[in-house]
Amino acid sequence: MKKIFLLIANSLFAILLFAQTNGGGGAPAGAVNVDPSNYNGGTLNPGPGLLFGGPTGEGIASKRNSGGNQWGLDFYTNHLNRIAITNGGFVGIGTTTPQKQLSIANGMNIDQSNQNGGGINAGTLTFGSNSGEGIGSSRIGPVNLYGLDLYTNNLPRVYITNTGNVGVGTCPGPNSVAKFVVAGAIASSAAFMPSDIRFKKNIVPIENALKKIMALNGSSYLLRTDEFPNMNFDTKTQYGLIAQEVEKVVPEIVYSLDNGYKAIDYARIIPFLVEGMKEQQRIIDEQQQQINQLMKMVKAIKR
Repeated sequence: MKKIFLLIANSLFAILLFAQTNGGGGAPAGAVNVDPSNYNGGTLNPGPGLLFGGPTGEGIASKRNSGGNQWGLDFYTNHLNRIAITNGGFVGIGTTTPQKQLSIANGMNIDQSNQNGGGINAGTLTFGSNSGEGIGSSRIGPVNLYGLDLYTNNLPRVYITNTGNVGVGTCPGPNSVAKFVVAGAIASSAAFMPSDIRFKKNIVPIENALKKIMALNGSSYLLRTDEFPNMNFDTKTQYGLIAQEVEKVVPEIVYSLDNGYKAIDYARIIPFLVEGMKEQQRIIDEQQQQINQLMKMVKAIKR
C-alpha cells in the first residue's frame, strides 16, 4: 500500500507541475497539456512525459528544446525510445531521425506467421490502392517456396527463387540449369559470353565438324501456343533445330530443363560451323587442284 500511495503522490505532483487543463497554458478547453513550460530535453525520465504503470519506463514524451526530434512525439518502453513521430509527420521505428514517411531500423518482418500461399492478398508488401502491385514470399507453397514474387496487376511477373535463380513470366524450378529464365522474347542491344583463354583448359580442336553438321537438320515449324500458354511462345513461323535430334549428334549443347523439356544452346553450334566450313574449303581446294591437274593433262593431250 505504501508503494501505491507513493506512486499516486508522484503522479499528482507531476500533473501539478507540468499539466494544465481547461485552457491553461495555451491548451484548448478540455485538453491536457503535458510539459507546458517546454522542459523536456529528449528523455522520458526525467521528462516530463506521460508515464504508464510503475517505474518500468513506458510512456510518451515530446522533446521541446532544439536538436533531435524537436516538437515531435517519442514512444518509450523500458526507458528507450522505440517509435518517433516527427513534427513533419515522418515515423521512425528504432530511429529518431526518419528520412521517409516510414523509416525502420534493423529490418522489418512481413508475414512472420508464414501465411502466404503464393498470392498477393496475404502477407505481402503492396503499393498503391488495390491495383495489384506488390512483393510477396510464398511460405507454404506450392510455387517458389521461400522465394520472392514481384506482382503487377495482381499477377506474378518476376520470380526470385530461394537458390538465387530469376524467372520472368515463369518460375525456375529448384534444379534449374539456368540462372535466368524468361518465358517470352528477349530484346537486347548486345550479348556477351566469356571466352578468354585464361578461363579454359584441355583445349582440343574439333574433329569431324562437317560430318556432325551434315547430320543436323534445319526445320521450319510453329510452336504449340495453345498447349503451352505460360511459355508465351511467338505465333510466327520458327526456324531451328530439334533438340532430340541434336542430342544424338552433339549432346553437350542440349540441356534438359527442370520441367523435363529440352533446350539447345544455339551459340555453341558456331564452332562446328566454323570448323565445318574450313573442312569443306579444304575439300574444295583439293578438288580444285585435281581439276587444275586434269586440265593440264587435257591440254597436253590436245597438243
